[in-house]
Amino acid sequence: MKLITLPRLRMAQLQMLVENVLNICSNLTEIKKEVKNVKSNFEDFKEGMLKRRPTSEDKKGLDKIRDNMVTAFTQSINAETYFPHKEPEALDNLKKLTDIVHKYGTKINKLPYNEETSVVDNMIAEAEEVNYSALGNGSISRWIPLLKEANQNFKDLVSENIEESAEALGTDTASELAPDLTNAVEKLFTMIFSHINVSGNEALRKAHVELEQLVDSLR
Repeated sequence: MKLITLPRLRMAQLQMLVENVLNICSNLTEIKKEVKNVKSNFEDFKEGMLKRRPTSEDKKGLDKIRDNMVTAFTQSINAETYFPHKEPEALDNLKKLTDIVHKYGTKINKLPYNEETSVVDNMIAEAEEVNYSALGNGSISRWIPLLKEANQNFKDLVSENIEESAEALGTDTASELAPDLTNAVEKLFTMIFSHINVSGNEALRKAHVELEQLVDSLR
C-alpha cells in the first residue's frame, strides 16, 4: 500500500474524481475534517465550473440568423421590382425600399457585429416608414418583425454577456480554484494513509483501495 498522488487532470476529470472521493469517504469519521475541507473547496470549484462565459459561437449563431433575415428582406424587395406596378403611390414606396437596399443591404452583413446592430436598427426604422399596403401584399413587410426580433436577440445576448463578464470578474474560475481543491484532496489521501499505518483501520484500508483504483483509472 502506497500514498496516493494525483496525476495531472483536466477540469472535468477533477470534478468527476472529487465527486467519487467524497462518495467513498463521506462516512469515515476519522477523516471528517479533511472531507469537510475537500467538500468546501469543491463547492467553490463547481461554481467556477458552472460559470457561463460569453463565447464567440453564441454571437456567430445569432448573427447568422440576423444576416439571413437581412438577406430575405432585401431579396424580397429586389423581387418586387420585377412586378409591373403602375400606381404612382406603389412606385413611390417601391423606390423608397430600393433606396434602403442600396443604402444598407449590400454592406450590412460585412460589418463588425456591434456596428451591424446599429445599422440594422437604422434600416428597420426607415423600412417602417414605408406604406406597404400601396404595394398590394405583405410579402415584404412580413420580414420586418423577424428582422427586428433577430437584431434584438443579438443585442440581448451582448447585454447578457456584459453582465456575466462583470459578474465573473468577482468570481474565481474553476482553473484558479483547482490547485486548492487538488491540495485538499491530497491532504485527505495523506491522512488516510497515515491512519492506516498507525491503526490498520479496515474501513480506511478499504477506502484507500477504492481511491487508488479510482485515481489509477485517470492516469
